[in-house]
Amino acid sequence: ITTSVSIDTDTTSGGYGQHGRHVKISNGANVINIQCVSTSNADFVASYEKLGTSNITFTAGVGITLTTLSGTAILSGAVGSKACLSRNGNIYYLQITNY
Repeated sequence: ITTSVSIDTDTTSGGYGQHGRHVKISNGANVINIQCVSTSNADFVASYEKLGTSNITFTAGVGITLTTLSGTAILSGAVGSKACLSRNGNIYYLQITNY
């Protein structure tokens, strides 16, 4: 997904959703947020790779709890840093590896 604005877990690119995919986020020098929303697949799971130089922050939407397993919700490392996001009920679990 090439973007300079905030998105949510329902955002698609080229007709492909994020669920079950490894999503490359190309945000350039733009800080963006990815909001975890309740309308995404109930068994949502996706991995993310940062291709830009600025931070990508994961946030919880209405009625959603975001649990950070790595102690941070900010993908702030170098290009190639990764995140894994999964949903169980209304709880999203996030694991971030910043390089």
